[in-house]
Order: sequence, then structure tokens, then C-alpha cells
Amino acid sequence: MKHKNLFRLTIFSVLISVNVQAQNQKKDSITYLETINRQYHTERDFINNLYYNPASMSDYSNFSFSELYINSQTNKDQINRYPLGKDQTSFGLKTKSYQTLKKNVSLWGEAAYSSISTKDVKWNENLDYDRISPYSVADSVGGKLDVEKYNFKGGFAKKLNRISYGLEGNYIAQMGARSKDPRNKTVTSNLEVKAGLNFNFYKNLEAGIFIHGEKYTQNNNVRFASILGYPTVNQMAGFGNYNYLFSGGNNNISSIYEQFGYTYGGQISNNNDFYLMAKKSKHDLLKTTNGTQTNYFDIADLIEENYLFEGAKFFTINNNRLGIKAQYNYRKKIGTEYGYSNNTKVIELIYKQKSYKKDITNYSAELFYQYNSRKVNVTLMPFTNYEQFVEKRIGPFNGQKWNSILIGLKTDLKYQINEQHVLSVKPVFSYKKVTNKDAIFSEDYKQSIKDLVLSEYNYLSSNISEFGATIRYDFEFKNLPKLFISADYFNSTILEQNNQFLSFNIGVIF
Repeated sequence: MKHKNLFRLTIFSVLISVNVQAQNQKKDSITYLETINRQYHTERDFINNLYYNPASMSDYSNFSFSELYINSQTNKDQINRYPLGKDQTSFGLKTKSYQTLKKNVSLWGEAAYSSISTKDVKWNENLDYDRISPYSVADSVGGKLDVEKYNFKGGFAKKLNRISYGLEGNYIAQMGARSKDPRNKTVTSNLEVKAGLNFNFYKNLEAGIFIHGEKYTQNNNVRFASILGYPTVNQMAGFGNYNYLFSGGNNNISSIYEQFGYTYGGQISNNNDFYLMAKKSKHDLLKTTNGTQTNYFDIADLIEENYLFEGAKFFTINNNRLGIKAQYNYRKKIGTEYGYSNNTKVIELIYKQKSYKKDITNYSAELFYQYNSRKVNVTLMPFTNYEQFVEKRIGPFNGQKWNSILIGLKTDLKYQINEQHVLSVKPVFSYKKVTNKDAIFSEDYKQSIKDLVLSEYNYLSSNISEFGATIRYDFEFKNLPKLFISADYFNSTILEQNNQFLSFNIGVIF
């Protein structure tokens, strides 16, 4: 069944990747390097938040392009977070397309499939852990988890004199399973719709607004086939705490997560020389479970809010392009937990209590320098980020906090070897230094939960150094589409342990 789905997606990907402008576009004298830069525009990636508004996608590019590629990834981890597992491997297929049509219409789309396998996932039986945490379903055994993921996206934008508008839809589905006890079956779906409107109100100055709606669902089931016994399945609540009433020895536990969210915001921009944008999002997630009971009960509500402000300014001097970008991002989660009477005849809701809170504040800045010629393209992007992290809960009180400073450098070097060959190299380096860290944890837990809480704290509050590079080779043969192969290698050093990531891609661009 997996191979049939992959085959169908491959056929679909090829069809939507065909360049509908191929017959109408005239060949010009641009170099192969300039063709690559049109499709993989470094500055466009640098200001990608500007294109969150689908109306702005009408200015994404003056050219049409598509790509189709297969991807293989491997992680080798010496240290990991228990809930996320380690040594992940994946295989995937992805296609992307952006088309400029007549009458100032732009279309874009994506389709992707990936098969992912992760070893030693422990204290987490869910997918999308960072979305639903701390209210995960967990046990101390865990094991290997296999996931299939599908993603489809499509959008439309149109310009009408001084007005442009756009619409975009995105759908993501996942299916996770484990064939050994504890037998996990998890299905997620995420549907998103965005709409935006831009208005050119003075010369090249443009103002825009956008809205974004989202509906997310996760259905999780954990069961055991063994008749000899099974571990306790806990309804976690952060820092090793769990809901005692709904945690226990039921051998068929189901949980439902349902989330509704919205985002709105606006921006002011002047072509690609500068922009200011702001957006706010709010998501409300409700967890329902049968736990040790026969009926389903609401046990937790998680509200997440996100505030983002960003601005960028660019200058052009001959063949040199310079820019600066600054961002402020504040995220918070507030968890409300439901308390029930433990009556043998009837279970009744007796209170709701705000028990969990997480605050993350980020201040970041990034510089941009690019030199362009017909055969060489050099881009340097130094960056820094200051983060304040605070997480706590009551009943009993637990908490952890720290500050961190991140510095790094991203580079993008492209060189045209000849008319049919282009080599790209993208080295990356970063270092995170953690300061002012502190924590207080309850001692009223069994040793395995204490180990989980301490492991999470040590990992998240550690210094991290990362380095790596992406190497890509683009080439073409007469009467054939342009092809590329690429490889990525990254190394992260955490608590004097090394985690390595390696990927390989091969594909075609139109």
C-alpha cells in the first residue's frame, strides 16, 4: 500500500511540476548561474516572512520554475531528548512549482511524501510533540516509531492595478505506528487556509493585511497485545507530573487532540528595498481521553499565543547588495487542567486550574551581503539571537529558566564552471551559549521520571555548537531537463556528545 501511494504521488508530482509557460517563454542570453539564482533566490529566502501574506506572492518572482526531487536522510545521535527519539532515517519525494501566467496571475503549489523511522522514542506516544506538550501520552518503554507524512499546498494571487490579493490552502496528514508493545497508532490532520490583500497607496509603497485559519486534529491510541502485563500509560502534564485519575493500566487507551487557531497581521513594503511586518496568532488545543475509564473526558486545555515583529532594509551599490533584518518574537503557552471527583458511581468535573506556563522571548538580527556577477555569486549572512526561556507549573511547583546567546554565519557560494555546470556550496556555523540557568524540580517521583525531567533540562539548557555544509551540483544535457544532486552534512555538539545529520537529494528543475 505504501508503494502504491508513493507511485500515485509521483505521478501527481510530475503533472503539477510541468511548466505551463514552457511553450511561451523566450530564451534569452542569461547564464546558467542566473537561471539557478532565479529559482533559488537567496535574498528571497532571507525575507521569507514577507511572503506569509499570499497577496505578496504576486511579487515572488517574474519567472516560472518547478522542481521535483527525491530525498534520503540519516541521523546518528549520541545524545537525544527521550520524547523525540534518535537515529532517525527518512525517504521522501517532493515537488514545488511557481508559475507566472497572463493577466498578472500567479500560481504556486507543493506536494510531498515522506516515510520516517525513529528509534528509541520514550516517554512520548504522540506525533507533533512540541505542538501538544506538555499534555502527551507517555510510558517508560516506548520503542521504534514509523511515520508516513503527506503534504499538499496550493495558492493563487492576482494583481489589479494598485490592488493585489491572494489565497492559499495547505493540508498535512500523518500516520504513525509501532508494531510491538506498546502498540501505537496515531493519525493527524492539519488544514490551513490563508487570505491576503495588498494596496499600493503611494508610489512604490504598499500596505497589506492577511488572515490565517487552522484546524488540527490528532487521534492517538495505545494498546498492548501481551497478556502478561503492561506498563503504566501516563497522561503527562509537564515536569514529570501526570493526571492520576486517567493514568494507569488500561490496555487500550485513546486520546483526541483538537486545535483551532488563527493568525492575523499586516505589513508595509517598498518593492524589495524595505518592509515592516507584524502578526499575532492564537491556538487553542483541547485534550480528551478515556484513560482508565470507559467514557471520554476533557482533561486539559492548552492556549498558545505568538507575537512577531520584523523589519528589513536593503541597499544596492553596483554589484553589491547589502541588508539588515531585525525580529522580535514572543511565544507563550498556558495550560489549564481539569479536576474530577473520583467517585465509584459517577465522575464529575469539580474544578479547572491554570497549572502550566511557558514563555519564550527572542530578539534576533541578521546581516546580508551579496556580490553578483555572471559567473560568481557570493552571499554572507551573519546572525545573532538572544533568548529568554521560562517554564513552570504548580501543584507541585516545578520550574526552569535560562538565557542564551546564539551567534553564527551562513554563506552561499555559487560558481558557474561552464555553460552547463554550476557548483554551489553553503557552509554554516553557529554557537549557542547558555547563561543564568536555574531549575527547581519536585522529588516526589519514581526514579525513571526523575531521569526524564533532568535529561530534558540538561539537553535544553546546554551550550550547542553546530557546523556543516550543503554541496550542490547542477548540470544539464542537450534536449534534457536540468538536473541536480546535492548532499548535506551537519554536526551538533551537545554536552560533549556529537549528533550527525546526512542527507542526499537528486532531482530535476524546469
